[in-house]
Amino acid sequence: MSSLYTRIFAWLVLTLVFAFAGFLGTSWFIASRTHGRGNIVGELHRAVLASLVDQYERGGVEALRRSLEPLNRESAGVHHLADAATGRDLLTGEDLSGLIRSGSQAPPRPPLLRLAPPGGRRVLLHPSADGRYVLVSEAVFPAGSEAWLPLYVWILIPVALFAWLLAARIAGPLRRLEEAVVRFGAGDLAARLNWSGTGEFARLGRAFDEMAHRIETLLTAERRLLQDVSHELRSPLARLRFAAELGRSSSTNPAPFDRIDREVARLTELVETLLEVTRAEGDPAAARRVPLDLAPLLEEAVHDAAIEAEAQGCRLELRDAAPAATTGDPELIRRAIDNVLRNAIRHAPAGSPVDVRLEVEAGQARIEVRDQGPGVPADLLEKIFQPFVRAESDRGRASGGAGLGLSITARALALHHGRAFARNTHPGLAVTLELPLAG
Repeated sequence: MSSLYTRIFAWLVLTLVFAFAGFLGTSWFIASRTHGRGNIVGELHRAVLASLVDQYERGGVEALRRSLEPLNRESAGVHHLADAATGRDLLTGEDLSGLIRSGSQAPPRPPLLRLAPPGGRRVLLHPSADGRYVLVSEAVFPAGSEAWLPLYVWILIPVALFAWLLAARIAGPLRRLEEAVVRFGAGDLAARLNWSGTGEFARLGRAFDEMAHRIETLLTAERRLLQDVSHELRSPLARLRFAAELGRSSSTNPAPFDRIDREVARLTELVETLLEVTRAEGDPAAARRVPLDLAPLLEEAVHDAAIEAEAQGCRLELRDAAPAATTGDPELIRRAIDNVLRNAIRHAPAGSPVDVRLEVEAGQARIEVRDQGPGVPADLLEKIFQPFVRAESDRGRASGGAGLGLSITARALALHHGRAFARNTHPGLAVTLELPLAG
């Protein structure tokens, strides 16, 4: 019963049921305190009994017959005046002992709880005050309480209808709000509710529209800035590369120009990655999604980064690489892994290993890259995945660049419904990349 609509409807029905039960319980309590007092049927039978006894004692059997005949004819039942000691009918001499044993002197339930007389044949007994006589009244009732109870069901029908309408009026706007939130979270920044009115839901809808508008403005400005900066950087980088080629061809020492060329290539790759991530974030539905196995992708990334690790004096060691099938953009995931590997290589001490593992657990593929470096201050473990945040104050290439690598990694994983997190391992830092397995 996770649906709000179902919960509201169920609570209203339960409220009705408990209210009805409370009504019956209160009626029974009141009836149990007043049962026996003011019983009209009992009072009438006692008056009839007194009259019949008086007629019998004064005029005998014939006087009793003259009194019983109109009583039996006009009332719904048959009445007998019997001797309480022998159980015999004083008019006919019939033995009424069995009939008397089957009768009762009082109703078995309080009258207010009884919605109608009990159905079928009933025998009521009314003894005289001196205990010498007993009035035996037989009556057949056409239906009991159970026959009247279904008539109360009609109350449930309009209450259930009102409960359904109330639940629909509450749950309906919430469902539309949920749909708008899902669309907005999926990248449709134009999703709006456009509700009018003065009620609570109308105010909630307008608050959502205002929030969505502000977020759309901020995200659009950020993406436009990234795209503009990236596009503007392309031309200077291309000219730098061309100038480096000219310098290398006219110089006897090409080493500085080779370094310039490598840095230009890295900057160009960074710009391309920023553009790709920004485009994917702008329209997640249009992002490339293909089935892929992370194991060979990780092995290829480790092999390509091994040369850079040797140049830094450390080594990459792929400990485990379990098969892990997922779906996504191979290039984005590859660059996310590359950024983590390069970050570990930059901080690994000379001669130390950088351990790389790929494990599968609880429907998630986990890639862990652990170096033996100094680690990261505890207060920066979550912030290192934000743009331009680094543990070192120096932002030079030798100490880790501008702090965009892990940020790009986190954003690329978020596009694939994954996440990146880090922990200190004393010594070193372990960065874990989580991606959901293909369903």
